[in-house]
Formats: sequence, structure tokens, C-alpha cells
Amino acid sequence: MERSRARRRPLCGGAGAGPAQLVAGRHRVELQLMSTTKGSEATGRTIRVGLIGSGKMGVHHLKAIQHIAGATVVGVADPAATADALAGLIPSDARLFADARQMLETVRPDVVHIVTPPGSHAALGALVLDAGSHVYIEKPFTPTRAEAEALLARAAERGLTVCAGHQCLFETPSLKALEMLDSIGSLVHVESLFSFRKVRRTITAVEQAVDILPHAVYPLVAQLRAGSRLATEPIEIKGVDVRTSGDVYALLRLGDCTGIVIVTLSGRPIEQYQHLIGTNGSLRADYVTGSVVNLSGPGTGPGVLFTPYRRASQTVRGATRGFAGLIFGKHGSYPGLTALAERFYATIRDGKPSPLTPQSIVDTVDVCERIGAALADVERTTEAKARAIVDAAAAALPPATAPGVLVTGGSGFLGRPVVTELRHAGHLVRSLGRRVPPYAARVAGVEYAAGDLARPLDPALMAGIGVVVHCAAETAGGKDDHERNSIAATRHLIEAAAAAGVKEFIHISSVAVLKTGREVGGPIDEATPIDAGNLGRGPYVWGKAESEVLAQKLGAEKGMRVRVIRLGIQHINRSNGRGNGELFL
Repeated sequence: MERSRARRRPLCGGAGAGPAQLVAGRHRVELQLMSTTKGSEATGRTIRVGLIGSGKMGVHHLKAIQHIAGATVVGVADPAATADALAGLIPSDARLFADARQMLETVRPDVVHIVTPPGSHAALGALVLDAGSHVYIEKPFTPTRAEAEALLARAAERGLTVCAGHQCLFETPSLKALEMLDSIGSLVHVESLFSFRKVRRTITAVEQAVDILPHAVYPLVAQLRAGSRLATEPIEIKGVDVRTSGDVYALLRLGDCTGIVIVTLSGRPIEQYQHLIGTNGSLRADYVTGSVVNLSGPGTGPGVLFTPYRRASQTVRGATRGFAGLIFGKHGSYPGLTALAERFYATIRDGKPSPLTPQSIVDTVDVCERIGAALADVERTTEAKARAIVDAAAAALPPATAPGVLVTGGSGFLGRPVVTELRHAGHLVRSLGRRVPPYAARVAGVEYAAGDLARPLDPALMAGIGVVVHCAAETAGGKDDHERNSIAATRHLIEAAAAAGVKEFIHISSVAVLKTGREVGGPIDEATPIDAGNLGRGPYVWGKAESEVLAQKLGAEKGMRVRVIRLGIQHINRSNGRGNGELFL
């Protein structure tokens, strides 16, 4: 068991750095991580940045890059990217590409940010390194330790630097906690908690947990390394308890230090913190408030009476400063992202090691991979049990009669009771969504198919279908989201149905699309005009209104009978229980 002479933490090595290159002395952590780039700016070199993946997190990366002096985006690779969607986020001369390889060959960026699904990170990372560019890979860095080690070795061979999206390490709570670590004596225990909610409808709770797990792991890894003074000793996982709800409880150990990782999608409130306990006090690094509570000292005897007051006063002061920084700061919801990217670019200019060592990246991937394997196991077991239940229930249903009914959004709040009632009434029912749901979320006897309504649909989805019930619609986001997932989705669905000879189309709308009682001078009813084209009522209502108008118009052109059902509060409440299957058919 190797112990370094000085307390080391794995945050300041490069792609080829080893334990001997880790920076000693925790009291200098903040200075090292937050140092400005004045020295490197003197060289006058502009960092030319490429981006692969321009989804929601990709947009955050673009916003962060805008705040970094001496950096400019020269290319974005994403088949779905458009100039309108990225307006104001990239320079006017930045180029858009459908293919990452083409971007690398054409604009030859100095550094590339990879902000795509984790399963693509290893292949894209290798592509970027082979093209001679440094690479920043969003978390999770790679799904497996083997992939991470292969990428880091590739970078070392080519003399290039690699950075992982461990931005919370560069936020105030993490920086100050490491700086203050000596004040609480020898580190004994760390609890790292991340309570979150599922924000993407296209993934399972387990997939969401795997996605956010690194944010709970990499701060803990840094703190265990710093507190234990062990630079390379493997981090042990003593026990793991995981659930398909996306809840994770893992016990880790490094030398004499223990750590607990807690990730929960069901626990509330939304929080992210580490609670560090030492032989001479404790620290609480709170990422929601952006503050650290330092209760150094033994806390025994009469002094224990003052502990609640010390905690309360520091919490109030720290939260006030943290919230003020969030409101009036320039870096938005991800201040650590800007700080990390800025530091990474500075090391590229100066030819210095990356802000994150290979050890810290591999440690994080290793722990996440082992916990992820446990999550996958429990999900497989749960899915097998759910499938047996669904198959047994389906066998007890009456035979399904054709032609069938295709329901979009059949796994949603409204769509699920619709497909349930239709199937119980004896109809052949096909539920169309962005993905096929797990058996635990399926309705017995219903067929499930995957398709993206924002794109033209596979004609096979309409095979055997006589009626389409369109329940799906965008419920969040801005104008572009609703234009894509409500309006364009309606167009693609009607075109596919008409091409397959479907004559009946039921469009689920909302009473919110009608002009208000104030505008019409009395109560609204089915004869009330639609408030079309009015984005002032918000993107959701605008999208629903435009979708309804389009459905009526396009349906008439295609020779389809389109019926519109505008739901209100009463209809939605009724949809929670068993209703009348003849509501639609």
C-alpha cells in the first residue's frame, strides 16, 4: 500500500501524468484550479473549438465557451443542428456539419467537446485524438474502465490532453472543501448525495441514475484521495444496494477513509452535497447554495451547544452569497463548466497537463461501471418478473380485432388509460412512442413500437391500422421544441397514415387553444374560434393550436376524417380511471 509523503489529490495531472505528478499541498487547491489564463493569453493564441453534439447539454457548453477569452467555436457536428437553433451561440463564420469526421478534417479544431450519449464517447474520443485534437468528454466519460484506459493511453501516445466533464470539482463548494480539509484533522468518512428527478422521457429511471452517478462519485473520489493520502491504491466497493427506481447506495473504502454514495430519483428535496467528517470536525459542501459549512473543532463538552448556531449562521451567510452569485453571475447554471473549460484551454496553450489526471478519470469510471453493473442486474431481474405478469394478463384478454388502432404517446399520462380501455374493449392496439417501454410500464395485450414523430415515419408502423389516435405532444421547452414535437409530429403522422390508407384520425387537443371568454365576450364552447398563431400565450398553447389547425387542414387534403377532442380539467381527471371506450370509437 503506497502512501504519498504529501497529501495529494488527483486534479492536476495530464493525459500522460502519473501519481508523481500530482500536486502536493491541499492549501493551494483553489489557486491551482482557478488560476487565470493571463500568462497564456500573452501568447495571443486563440483556441479553436469544435463541438460534437448540440443537444441541451451541448448548448450549455456553447454558452460556457462564450465566456472564455481567447476561445472561439469553429465547427459543430450534429445532423440535427441548424443555424437558427444555434443563433447567438456560435460565431457567424462557424460551420455546421452532419458528420464528426468531416468537421475534424475540414476545420481542424485545437480541442473538441464531445457531448453525445455515453455509448458513443469512446469511439468519438478516439476519432478526435487520431485527428490530432485535444478532447473534452462530457460525463459519463465512458461506460467502462477499459474504454477509459484505452482513450487515455491513446492520448498519451499522441501527446494530447484529455479532460472529463467533472465540472462540480471546479465549483466553490468542492474547491473550498478541499482547501479546508486540514482544518478537520484526518478524514474519516464522506457522504456524497445527489437527489435528482428524471428529466428525459426517453430513458428509464436506471438510465437516468447511471447518467448522473458521476456527479456523486468524482467529488467523493477527489476527497478520499486527498484525505487518505493514497495516490494509486484501488478504491474498494464494500457493498451496493440499488433499485429500479433509480436509487443507489454504495459503500466505498480507501485506506482508513470510508465513503457513501447516494443517488436518488425519489428522495426529496433536490440536493447535492458532500458531508466530510474528520477527527477534528466536519465540512458540508452544498452545491445548491454554493457554500461550505465548516464545523472544525472537537465539538465536545459545552462547545457542543454552539454547534447548531455555528451551522445555522454559516448556512445563511453561505447561501446568501451563493444565490447572489447564481443570480448576478455570468456563468448560468453550470459555473464549474466554464471554469473547467477555461483551465483546460489554458493548459493546452501552455503545453501543461490537463486539470484532471488519468487516475481521477479512471477512478470515477471504475466506480460508476461497477455500480452500473449492479443497476443493470436488478433491472434485468425486475424486467423478467414484469414480463411474466404482463404476458399472463395478456393471455386472459379477449382476442384483438383488426383493423387496429395506433395511439401516439400511449405510455403517457393520457395515452396509457386510452390504450388500456381500447384493448379491454377488444381492439388491436399499437402504442407508438420514442422508445419501447420496459415491461414494468406496459399495458397487457398492447403492441409497442418506437418511432420519432419529429421525423418521417416508417410505413411499417401503420400496417394493419384503421384508426390513429394522436395523444402525443410536446409539453416543455421553447418554440423550436413545440414546432418539432407537436406541429411537425402531427404532419408526419398524418402523412404516414394517409400513405397507408388510414381514413380515421382522432386528434387530442386542449380547450386552452380557444380564444378566452374575455376575447369572445362570454363563455367559451365548441364554436369558440381557435387562437391560432398567438405565441404570446406560450409555446405549449401555440403548438397545440397550430397542430390542431394543421390536422384539420392536412386531413382534408388527404381525404381523411379528422375528429378533434379538446380536453379540459374534467376530461383529464377522468382519464385517471377507467372511462368509456366509445369516447373515441
